[in-house]
Amino acid sequence: MSCTVEFDLLETGFRHWWFVLSPGIFVVIGSGLLLWGNSARVRIFGFFFTLFGAVFLYGGFTGTYGDHKRFVNAYKSGDYSTVEGRIEEFREEGEGVRRRKYGKVGGQAFEISGAAYITIGYNERSNAGEPFSAGRYVKIWHIEGAIIRLESCASL
Repeated sequence: MSCTVEFDLLETGFRHWWFVLSPGIFVVIGSGLLLWGNSARVRIFGFFFTLFGAVFLYGGFTGTYGDHKRFVNAYKSGDYSTVEGRIEEFREEGEGVRRRKYGKVGGQAFEISGAAYITIGYNERSNAGEPFSAGRYVKIWHIEGAIIRLESCASL
């Protein structure tokens, strides 16, 4: 049986830089107001604008990159589970980027988030194809239910 790697956490790297860095615009604008504001009121506003951006920048980075690093370390050390088989009890909910897929492989339930959701493991943004679909034979490496490697296999 030949299998194709559809997703591998080690190959994709950290995919959420855009999310982590997006509050940086608040830091830049707030810093500009703080440094070059023409009144005390504008400078105070700039201070809080900068503070808001910095807090969300820090929270976004530690929340997403921290989980990513934890999953990568677990993957490299072999601290994960594997399962393989046909996808059963498959169902989809939602539409477009908010679509979610649910299915079981070897009795283990998995949820695949749409592109609108930030996830460490496999999600719809990871691959334009449909490797997680009803009846497809797959091999899954997972940590805490998050898919860190997905292979789809050609049926016999």
